[in-house]
Amino acid sequence: GMIVFHLVWDLKVFYDYPFDLEGGFYYWLGKVSGWTFILISGMSCAFSRNNVRRAVRVLAVAFGISLVTYFYDARNWIAFGILHLLGWNMLFYRFYRFLSPFAAFWWGTLTIIIGEIFLRIPMGGDLLFFLGLRSQEYASLDYFPLLPYSGIFLYGVALAKIFYLAG
Repeated sequence: GMIVFHLVWDLKVFYDYPFDLEGGFYYWLGKVSGWTFILISGMSCAFSRNNVRRAVRVLAVAFGISLVTYFYDARNWIAFGILHLLGWNMLFYRFYRFLSPFAAFWWGTLTIIIGEIFLRIPMGGDLLFFLGLRSQEYASLDYFPLLPYSGIFLYGVALAKIFYLAG
């Protein structure tokens, strides 16, 4: 799903193919692919021997992507994309691992609700963009703030505890 979405995105952005990425099938394909990626990443932390090391690697790649996209398009650069989100949540897993499946699900739901509220609050600046609090002018090629998307990661943590009895 993610490969198809990115192919369609590239064709739209770079070659002006007439794909609708603001709604419809390809919009939802991108959203569901992203959510699935985050969910599986949350589940995968239960199987890792060293989530901190993985987080550092993912955050290093994320920082590299930020740097490259800044020089490519300083107006829409990726300051907090999906890899930033995953890297930070891998670091937070040291706290998440102590949650029961119910608590992880509950905190995930609360995080999503708060995040959805944050995404609707108009801000005068972008200082807290990584939390989902940003101005109407904020633009990015990839944007997955901690709130609400950490909630999906927490759902993955809960699912791993339920289905794989990991902790």
